[in-house]
Amino acid sequence: MDVRLAALSALVVVLVIIAGALGVMYSSLASKYASLKSSYNSVSSSYSSLKGQYESLNSSYASLEGEYETLSSAYSTLYSEYKNQQVDVVLAAAMSHWNDIAIENVSLVAPQYLPNATLKWVGGPLSGTYSGISSIESVWNKFFNLYETVYWYTIIPPSVVMVSPGVYKAVGYVQFLVAPTAAPINVFVLNVTEVLTYVNTSSGYKIESEVWEVKPLPLTDVIAGYPGQEALAEDAVLADAMSHWNDIAIESPQLVIAEYAPNAVLHWVGGPLSGTYSGIAAINATWNKFFNTYETVYWYTIIPPTVTQVSPTEFNVTGYVQFLVAPTAVPIHPFVLNVTEVLTYVYNSSIAQFQLVNEVWKVKPLSLSDVIAGYPPQTYVEQQMVLAAAMSHWNDIAIENASLIISEYAPNATLHWIGGPLSGNYTGIAAINATWTKFDNTYEYVVWYALVPPTVQVEGDTAMVKAPLQFVVFPFPTASNPHPQEFVLNVTEILYYNYNATAMQWQIVNEYWIVHPLPISEVAPGYTPGQYQG
Repeated sequence: MDVRLAALSALVVVLVIIAGALGVMYSSLASKYASLKSSYNSVSSSYSSLKGQYESLNSSYASLEGEYETLSSAYSTLYSEYKNQQVDVVLAAAMSHWNDIAIENVSLVAPQYLPNATLKWVGGPLSGTYSGISSIESVWNKFFNLYETVYWYTIIPPSVVMVSPGVYKAVGYVQFLVAPTAAPINVFVLNVTEVLTYVNTSSGYKIESEVWEVKPLPLTDVIAGYPGQEALAEDAVLADAMSHWNDIAIESPQLVIAEYAPNAVLHWVGGPLSGTYSGIAAINATWNKFFNTYETVYWYTIIPPTVTQVSPTEFNVTGYVQFLVAPTAVPIHPFVLNVTEVLTYVYNSSIAQFQLVNEVWKVKPLSLSDVIAGYPPQTYVEQQMVLAAAMSHWNDIAIENASLIISEYAPNATLHWIGGPLSGNYTGIAAINATWTKFDNTYEYVVWYALVPPTVQVEGDTAMVKAPLQFVVFPFPTASNPHPQEFVLNVTEILYYNYNATAMQWQIVNEYWIVHPLPISEVAPGYTPGQYQG
């Protein structure tokens, strides 16, 4: 065989083999291509889906970012409000602390501290540093024992700042108005600079440390225009003296005796009660005698009383006092007791009251006209009272009012009727009333007058009135005198009065009615009397 043919045949065989191999490879590659194209299509679909999801998530992210910013802003606001709220809570705790100090309640004050708290007291007898609840509670008890009354106030608002989360500092400038237990009348102010450090615990904010820097001040230093302590004590003593005189005037032995110390002394100078009386029992007995002597007492003073300080707790009051009194025995004879009064008061801290330890009551009786310029003499006043009673008697006769007439007599009075058909002596209310009733039944109308003023005499609780009177009367018609004429009863009237203290009234005890009938022409010339016409 030709070499070239052999080579060509070999080449053909190789090419056939190669073509077969390539066909196999092509089929494999075509299959892979189809598979890859399918995968590509799947991935492309997933890509499109993921792209859509991405775009959706990107939109949601933008929305959430906006919400985040809103929530972040709200959080900042809430956190700021929280911090402000904590400031208010701490401020309330500080205010409660000062209030519980003012009401002096250690059971409320002590629980406000941490167990290891520290109180640094600067100024005054309690100066020192106190650590732990027991030590702090002890010092507050000492403070409460020093002062029986505590009030507080602050002019400058307290401030609260945050030191760190959960730790706050309160600073206050607080005034405590205090009354010492030993001398409550010596009121003053404790000016306190207060620094309180609070820590937030599971049971609320507690005091970790406290600085109490105190400076005592008189009230005059903190209240503009406020009087000094001495002036206040003087005012208190003067008020007590005024109450003393008023309690005497209202005649209250219970109120009067309560004003004295147990060992007090009363020096009475002048009048029937003159003497020195020591102790409550003797003084009480004396004032009861005074109250029994006078049924009515009023008082006044023209010259203001003076107050003199003897010591921080002792004062003298000097007063020139007038007591207008009406004696129980003869109330219509009022007069004035001119009293020079010296009262010594000492403060009794155990009862928080000034008490009388010594009293000088120097008394001089005076008539009203001696102390009241232009006031008429007492005799004149009494004469006018009696004259008014007599005038009322005659007027009641004229208006023919038996009930008014009879009320003017004492139960055992006597009416002496002299002249006319009613002549006789009538004793007792019933007989006198019957007589005046007969008089009223005799005359239809009665009018009266007096040309000559009545005369009045008063002596003690008795009086006499004498008067010439004219009663113009018009009789009722009778069978024997169907057309009566008016005429005049010319009366000489003598009235004797006694003052009845119980009824507080001048009462007639004896009356002389001396009557003489006259025609009107005799007392009124030219007058034509009226005639009853029926």
